[in-house]
Amino acid sequence: MDKGNNLALPKGTIVPNHIAIILDGNRRWARSRGLPTLQTAKASRGWGVHTFTVWGFSTENWDRDSKEISYLQKLFRKMVDVIKKEAKKDDIRFIHLGRKDRLPKDLVAYIEEVEEETKNNKTCVFNVALDYGGHDEILRATRKIIDA
Repeated sequence: MDKGNNLALPKGTIVPNHIAIILDGNRRWARSRGLPTLQTAKASRGWGVHTFTVWGFSTENWDRDSKEISYLQKLFRKMVDVIKKEAKKDDIRFIHLGRKDRLPKDLVAYIEEVEEETKNNKTCVFNVALDYGGHDEILRATRKIIDA
């Protein structure tokens, strides 16, 4: 597996099994600190992190400007494309967390395609939370139970 990073951890560092990151949209925080913005997942794999989760769009983000939402959805497509290539190379399972009923149908189809193609990959897991919110998930799960 390509470790893909030159960042060394201090001796004795305990590496977590799972890292989750909430994206701020344009990597302001990382840039303001002079930190790499696109290498975190790859570096984490190199350090031995099994599961990496990126939360990129919450259920509450639908109130944003329609042009911004459209732009973000194009970015999501590109992100899934990058993950697909990495997943094939490094045996990573891709999983979408969140709702699929409100995302563009072509994006959902592509997400499902990558999930299917990587479902048997075992080395690492890459979760992407798009149209995800904990409150929304609890409400929908409760409604399923009531309707069952």
